[in-house]
Amino acid sequence: MSYTDVEPTSLSDAKYHLALSQSSPDAELLDKLVRRFPEHAAALTEFAIALALDSFGQSNDDTFAATSTETSAAVAKAMSRFHNRLYAERKALAPVAESPINPFASMPRSELRAFARNMKANLPFVMKLRDRQISEDTMSMGFKRRVTEELKVPLDVVIAHFAAQPEMRADARFKSQDKPEVSTKQSLEDAIRGSGLTAEQQEFLLKL
Repeated sequence: MSYTDVEPTSLSDAKYHLALSQSSPDAELLDKLVRRFPEHAAALTEFAIALALDSFGQSNDDTFAATSTETSAAVAKAMSRFHNRLYAERKALAPVAESPINPFASMPRSELRAFARNMKANLPFVMKLRDRQISEDTMSMGFKRRVTEELKVPLDVVIAHFAAQPEMRADARFKSQDKPEVSTKQSLEDAIRGSGLTAEQQEFLLKL
């Protein structure tokens, strides 16, 4: 049984597997080793790149003193593939980004109704704003500024809230016991037209 048939148990073992696999590192083997040792993804990837450069007669990843166009292309391809693998692994291990602040989250129903009155809207429409059901890029800057003024929060907080993914409230009630899927966002105009607002209210909001 050869050394490469033995499962690696450390970073050193993994590097030996890469070095002894063949004349130049094997991308599939690198994938396997990174999955086994995700905490060493960067070290293994850089080691694989170094081996690839060495096998093609290169001194480092910034200098391509290749003897032929084919060699330079092979080095570039190997580096690209290894770096792509490292990026994918880092992305998978990265912590999930925190959701933007929801400026409506702590508002009791009475405050939501007051906000609706000040916006010349109604509660169903405000719920769509609260739950991010309306596409931010269909809102005019005048509309965003009016929301900012009524909520008394920074404009960037309002924009980040509306730009985030739709939110399904935990206290929502549904006829089905199945967990509902978050729907696709509406345009601002569609949300205004479909919220039971009066013609006067619709006109006011659409002109903001």
